Amino acid sequence: MDSHVEVAQKTQLYLCPCPECGIEFGISHCFEKRRREDGRTFYCPNGHRMSWGDSETSKLRNQLAQTSRKLEYLEADHAKAQEKIVSLERSECPACKQVIKNCNMARHIRAQHKEPK
Repeated sequence: MDSHVEVAQKTQLYLCPCPECGIEFGISHCFEKRRREDGRTFYCPNGHRMSWGDSETSKLRNQLAQTSRKLEYLEADHAKAQEKIVSLERSECPACKQVIKNCNMARHIRAQHKEPK
């Protein structure tokens, strides 16, 4: 008695042309999705390297890193600006060394240190 089993399976394939040699070959949609997400290299049947470039995840990581650097820069600028505000709020007059509060240095100099005419 001959036991022979025949199995048929349908698989949808993504038709993928090799940019190097032009051969078209099929890859499963699952494989295509993974390579598009991870950006890793795969090969055509003739051995040519292929990829879809940077993955979406990689692009988002790069964008996050760039945004983080900008945020650090802006926070540092903000800290410097805060220091200047505090310094201006409590400045020392260059003529009389009096501490002038609330950014009134120009008014103080005009009122207290009038230039001779």
